[in-house]
Amino acid sequence: MVGILSGYNVGNSSMKKSFYANMETFNVEDGHFETEKPLSDSIISNEENKLGLKMYNIFYKTLTHTVEEKYHNIRTYSFSDRKGIIDGYEIVKGIEPTQIDEIALDRAYCDANKIKVGDMFETDVAIFKVVGFVALIDYSSLFENNSDAMMNVQSFSIAIVTKEAFDSFSVNEHYNYAYKYNDDLSEDETNKKDEILMKDIYLSGILGTNRLIDFVPLASNQAIQFAIDDIKNDLVFLDLFGYIIIAGLAFVFALTTKNRIEQEAKTIGTLKAMGYTTWNLVGHYILLPALITLAGALVGNLIGYTYFKDFTTGLYYRSYSLGSYKTYFDLSALFTTTLIPLALVILISLIILAINLNVPTKAFLQGKTKTKRKSTVCKLPKKMSIMNKMQFRIITHNKSTYAAMFIGLLFANLLLVFGFSLTPMLNRFSEEILNSQVAPYVYVLKENYAVSNENVEKIKVANVDYEIDAIEVIGVEKFGDQSEYLTDINLNRGEVVVSKDLYDKYKLKKGDIITAIETYTGKTFGFKISAFKDQAGAFYVYMDMDTFNEYFKDSQTLPGYLSSEELTEIPEDKIYTIITIKELQAGADQMSMSM
Repeated sequence: MVGILSGYNVGNSSMKKSFYANMETFNVEDGHFETEKPLSDSIISNEENKLGLKMYNIFYKTLTHTVEEKYHNIRTYSFSDRKGIIDGYEIVKGIEPTQIDEIALDRAYCDANKIKVGDMFETDVAIFKVVGFVALIDYSSLFENNSDAMMNVQSFSIAIVTKEAFDSFSVNEHYNYAYKYNDDLSEDETNKKDEILMKDIYLSGILGTNRLIDFVPLASNQAIQFAIDDIKNDLVFLDLFGYIIIAGLAFVFALTTKNRIEQEAKTIGTLKAMGYTTWNLVGHYILLPALITLAGALVGNLIGYTYFKDFTTGLYYRSYSLGSYKTYFDLSALFTTTLIPLALVILISLIILAINLNVPTKAFLQGKTKTKRKSTVCKLPKKMSIMNKMQFRIITHNKSTYAAMFIGLLFANLLLVFGFSLTPMLNRFSEEILNSQVAPYVYVLKENYAVSNENVEKIKVANVDYEIDAIEVIGVEKFGDQSEYLTDINLNRGEVVVSKDLYDKYKLKKGDIITAIETYTGKTFGFKISAFKDQAGAFYVYMDMDTFNEYFKDSQTLPGYLSSEELTEIPEDKIYTIITIKELQAGADQMSMSM
């Protein structure tokens, strides 16, 4: 157990220190945003001077790689926009692309898909040779969208290519800008400037018909923060788990010592009669458990710094796209894995020994380890058989031992049940995610685009914040009997239907009014809940189109369609995102793999 604790603490501490060092080395962004069209030089210059920051173009194009009829989205950047400038990267294996037909893919994606350096990699625009594996500082977790519930290393990857290759791709370009403040700012100062920048870009888009599609500050960027937050949080749990196990072992030591005291009662009485004090005897009986624990801690740390350290980091490198790390010797880890276990064993042993050795010398000389206390005799029913009476007396006389057994068995079975429950729980999660799909194809567009298919149902999407969560508000034209997809909801003018997850998390009730804030403008809305939709996996609010237009008449909203088939007539540059069952399945598979 000490070996696991030591390896986890050392690996965890080293990953954290290396992660923050890489953030400095590779000049991680303070945030980024995406617009529908390129920003004008005047807007960029104005914001840089006004807020004391520097903006960088890190545009990307999405290529498609097909595997067994599944589409993998490959978000591709030109390395010339990043290298030595902003959001740098590390080639963890192989080399950097130098030719137009070479590509470097994300390491975690390649591991998940068994891609090796030197393999040929076919996309919808060209066939490349994989010359390296890359880890980007702003994609330590592969979140395709910041609003996604789970990262995706199985069908989403980041890639870097040469500028010549990037310019040659005839696919839709995403105008993504990273920004970095010139000075070190406090959290409050950063939040204020982030809010000003977001509103400025949003308002300039309204005036110049250039929509703000996405805005993600560093603090809320899941692609950067998710991995390091997970690493930090897991350590707290594992340390607590380890201490519980070690405390249990300490009780085993103590109960074993208690049995020795009962067997050696007369010898103890003789020693006490010769002048040995209780604390002399405590020192004698505590020595062996302390030495065993110290030896276990030393050997455990040796194993921890060698085998378990690599095992622990391997768990995280399987799921996250982390750069290389350096092992750091950590004094706090030594305290956690050596001094605390030793202190636990000594303290618990001391308590048990103090209780069991605090008996008069005369009692020990008579072979007794307990002094007689006045006790109330429990009268048993006369009709009870002699065998049952004997069993009852044995249980009552050894109640402390049985209590310890009960607690130990309860704890062991709780762990066992948790282990057996994990796989069914993940399977249930996957089922709920897949069942949450409203229609076979959900299209969200950057701007209005008419389609010839008469069976589609129009929607509009807006983003709001409620409490600590981001919520998608969806305006629908058809619902109930009129709709092919939203048959289970009925919308009244001025009222909303919320998804079950949102309903359950905040313990909402029908008739409640929730106050939400529009993400980019700060405008507040009051939504009156009329019902909930049994939809898991995300937070949604549904309202009829008239109510939606009334709430968001001055806002930049995204139009879209619910469809039973692929709408191939919509140009790629008009599409913001497409949600199909395949994307949801990829997220569910990723959850199972990570857990």
